[in-house]
Amino acid sequence: MHNGATEAASWTLAADLMARVGVAGKLYELHPGDGQYDVLAIAPTGELANVHLNRAGSIQVGEQPNERVVAGFEKWHELGSGESSLGSLGDEIAALAGMDADSPSGDEATIYGVIAEVMRLSALHRLGWRCHWGEVVQRLTKLRV
Repeated sequence: MHNGATEAASWTLAADLMARVGVAGKLYELHPGDGQYDVLAIAPTGELANVHLNRAGSIQVGEQPNERVVAGFEKWHELGSGESSLGSLGDEIAALAGMDADSPSGDEATIYGVIAEVMRLSALHRLGWRCHWGEVVQRLTKLRV
Protein backbone atom coordinates (compact mmCIF):
# COMPACT_ATOMS: atom_id res chain seq x y z
CA MET A 1 0.00 0.00 0.00
CA HIS A 2 1.34 3.41 -0.86
CA ASN A 3 1.19 6.55 1.24
CA GLY A 4 -0.40 9.96 0.75
CA ALA A 5 2.72 11.39 -0.86
CA THR A 6 2.65 8.65 -3.51
CA GLU A 7 -1.05 9.27 -4.09
CA ALA A 8 -0.41 12.99 -4.56
CA ALA A 9 2.65 12.47 -6.79
CA SER A 10 0.90 9.92 -9.01
CA TRP A 11 -2.14 12.15 -9.56
CA THR A 12 0.05 15.20 -10.21
CA LEU A 13 2.07 13.26 -12.77
CA ALA A 14 -1.10 11.83 -14.35
CA ALA A 15 -2.67 15.32 -14.52
CA ASP A 16 0.46 16.69 -16.21
CA LEU A 17 0.52 13.87 -18.76
CA MET A 18 -3.21 14.08 -19.47
CA ALA A 19 -2.88 17.81 -20.16
CA ARG A 20 -0.35 16.85 -22.85
CA VAL A 21 -2.43 14.22 -24.67
CA GLY A 22 -5.43 16.34 -25.51
CA VAL A 23 -9.09 15.50 -25.53
CA ALA A 24 -8.65 12.03 -27.07
CA GLY A 25 -6.61 10.73 -24.13
CA LYS A 26 -8.11 8.51 -21.46
CA LEU A 27 -7.02 7.74 -17.92
CA TYR A 28 -7.86 4.43 -16.27
CA GLU A 29 -7.36 3.07 -12.79
CA LEU A 30 -6.34 -0.58 -12.95
CA HIS A 31 -5.72 -3.21 -10.29
CA PRO A 32 -4.20 -6.19 -12.14
CA GLY A 33 -2.99 -9.29 -10.36
CA ASP A 34 -6.10 -9.41 -8.15
CA GLY A 35 -5.25 -6.01 -6.68
CA GLN A 36 -1.53 -6.64 -6.35
CA TYR A 37 -0.89 -3.53 -8.45
CA ASP A 38 -2.38 -0.04 -8.20
CA VAL A 39 -2.01 1.59 -11.60
CA LEU A 40 -3.04 4.82 -13.26
CA ALA A 41 -2.88 3.93 -16.96
CA ILE A 42 -2.89 6.53 -19.72
CA ALA A 43 -4.06 5.88 -23.26
CA PRO A 44 -2.89 8.92 -25.27
CA THR A 45 -5.22 8.18 -28.20
CA GLY A 46 -8.05 6.87 -26.04
CA GLU A 47 -7.56 3.25 -27.05
CA LEU A 48 -4.55 1.32 -25.76
CA ALA A 49 -2.83 2.44 -22.58
CA ASN A 50 0.93 2.74 -23.10
CA VAL A 51 1.83 4.63 -19.90
CA HIS A 52 1.47 2.77 -16.60
CA LEU A 53 2.02 4.56 -13.30
CA ASN A 54 2.13 1.64 -10.89
CA ARG A 55 1.95 3.26 -7.48
CA ALA A 56 3.03 0.00 -5.85
CA GLY A 57 5.96 -0.38 -8.23
CA SER A 58 7.52 1.01 -11.37
CA ILE A 59 6.57 3.55 -14.02
CA GLN A 60 6.47 1.99 -17.48
CA VAL A 61 6.05 3.28 -21.02
CA GLY A 62 5.24 1.15 -24.05
CA GLU A 63 3.30 -1.96 -24.83
CA GLN A 64 4.19 -5.45 -23.68
CA PRO A 65 6.58 -7.11 -24.35
CA ASN A 66 8.57 -4.01 -25.38
CA GLU A 67 7.70 -1.76 -22.47
CA ARG A 68 10.41 0.31 -20.87
CA VAL A 69 10.74 0.84 -17.14
CA VAL A 70 11.27 4.58 -16.75
CA ALA A 71 11.55 4.56 -12.96
CA GLY A 72 11.48 2.02 -10.17
CA PHE A 73 9.51 1.96 -6.93
CA GLU A 74 11.96 4.29 -5.19
CA LYS A 75 10.96 7.10 -7.59
CA TRP A 76 7.59 7.46 -5.83
CA HIS A 77 9.38 8.20 -2.56
CA GLU A 78 11.68 10.70 -4.30
CA LEU A 79 8.72 12.44 -5.95
CA GLY A 80 6.67 12.52 -2.76
CA SER A 81 9.54 13.94 -0.71
CA GLY A 82 10.51 16.53 -3.30
CA GLU A 83 13.91 14.90 -3.97
CA SER A 84 12.97 14.41 -7.63
CA SER A 85 11.15 16.65 -10.11
CA LEU A 86 7.75 15.70 -11.45
CA GLY A 87 8.27 18.06 -14.39
CA SER A 88 11.39 16.36 -15.71
CA LEU A 89 9.87 12.91 -15.24
CA GLY A 90 6.74 14.08 -17.08
CA ASP A 91 8.89 15.36 -19.94
CA GLU A 92 10.73 12.03 -20.18
CA ILE A 93 7.52 9.97 -20.15
CA ALA A 94 5.82 12.26 -22.68
CA ALA A 95 8.77 11.99 -25.07
CA LEU A 96 8.89 8.19 -24.81
CA ALA A 97 5.11 7.87 -25.24
CA GLY A 98 4.96 10.31 -28.17
CA MET A 99 2.73 12.82 -26.38
CA ASP A 100 2.38 16.25 -27.97
CA ALA A 101 2.75 19.10 -25.47
CA ASP A 102 0.73 21.37 -27.78
CA SER A 103 -2.43 19.24 -27.83
CA PRO A 104 -5.49 21.14 -26.63
CA SER A 105 -6.74 19.62 -23.39
CA GLY A 106 -10.38 19.26 -22.42
CA ASP A 107 -12.39 19.55 -19.22
CA GLU A 108 -11.02 16.23 -18.01
CA ALA A 109 -7.50 17.68 -17.76
CA THR A 110 -8.83 20.34 -15.40
CA ILE A 111 -10.53 17.66 -13.30
CA TYR A 112 -7.27 15.70 -13.06
CA GLY A 113 -5.52 18.86 -11.87
CA VAL A 114 -8.15 19.37 -9.17
CA ILE A 115 -7.79 15.75 -8.04
CA ALA A 116 -4.00 16.15 -7.91
CA GLU A 117 -4.28 19.28 -5.78
CA VAL A 118 -6.76 17.66 -3.37
CA MET A 119 -4.43 14.66 -3.02
CA ARG A 120 -1.47 16.99 -2.42
CA LEU A 121 -3.37 18.79 0.35
CA SER A 122 -4.44 15.45 1.82
CA ALA A 123 -0.80 14.33 1.97
CA LEU A 124 0.36 17.66 3.39
CA HIS A 125 -2.22 17.54 6.19
CA ARG A 126 -1.98 13.75 6.61
CA LEU A 127 -5.67 13.20 5.99
CA GLY A 128 -5.13 9.80 4.37
CA TRP A 129 -7.57 10.41 1.52
CA ARG A 130 -7.43 8.22 -1.59
CA CYS A 131 -8.94 8.89 -4.97
CA HIS A 132 -10.79 6.03 -6.59
CA TRP A 133 -10.95 7.12 -10.16
CA GLY A 134 -14.33 5.97 -11.44
CA GLU A 135 -16.54 7.43 -8.73
CA VAL A 136 -14.76 10.80 -8.61
CA VAL A 137 -14.80 11.46 -12.34
CA GLN A 138 -18.42 10.42 -12.70
CA ARG A 139 -19.40 12.97 -10.06
CA LEU A 140 -17.13 15.78 -11.28
CA THR A 141 -18.06 15.50 -14.95
CA LYS A 142 -21.71 16.01 -13.99
CA LEU A 143 -20.74 19.43 -12.59
CA ARG A 144 -19.87 20.91 -16.01
CA VAL A 145 -21.48 24.24 -16.66
